[in-house]
Amino acid sequence: METSCMIYKILIDPLLRSVRHCLKEMIPPGSSVLEMGSGTGAQACTLAGRCGRYLGIDLNPDMTSCAAHRCSKQGYTNTAFKNADGSNLDFITDHEFDIATITLALHAMKHETRMAILSELNRVARKIIIMDYSSPLPRSLAGFFTRSIEKIAGKEHYSGFRDYQQRRGISPLISEAGLTATSERRTLAGIIQITTCGEPQ
Repeated sequence: METSCMIYKILIDPLLRSVRHCLKEMIPPGSSVLEMGSGTGAQACTLAGRCGRYLGIDLNPDMTSCAAHRCSKQGYTNTAFKNADGSNLDFITDHEFDIATITLALHAMKHETRMAILSELNRVARKIIIMDYSSPLPRSLAGFFTRSIEKIAGKEHYSGFRDYQQRRGISPLISEAGLTATSERRTLAGIIQITTCGEPQ
């Protein structure tokens, strides 16, 4: 197993278990789902039993390999993974998927990349579910822990996080992208904001 995948599986995946199950409950059974930033495949395995078709996209080939192995090991046959740049999904047709999801990825990107990815997700799916950090983060132990994790994630990552927070998080981003929120709520001690865009639930 690649080191990056192992670190995520040990340190990050367990913290997000409740968030993954929250997303699962938002997916109508049998839906076709595109996940942007599929990571280790933890969320893919959570969603696979719910959706009819799942495609995970990740820029890191180590992660796509890790995720594919993980889902295969658990016996899922309706999942596929592709190493690709999320700002250009020209291999996917318009509205090919019922739902596109992106979890804890937008905050780590450059602003122009966020906008390009949101545009592509809007093109390829009828509904988008975005799960990312609240802004501002709560002034609590959970908020302090989150800021600390982001700070040690690396200079480029932290730069994206600071820019995301300065731009006040998800809501202004989707407005700039020309999207309209149909629902918003917070979870995980107020750390995570869940926003749905597109078809009403």
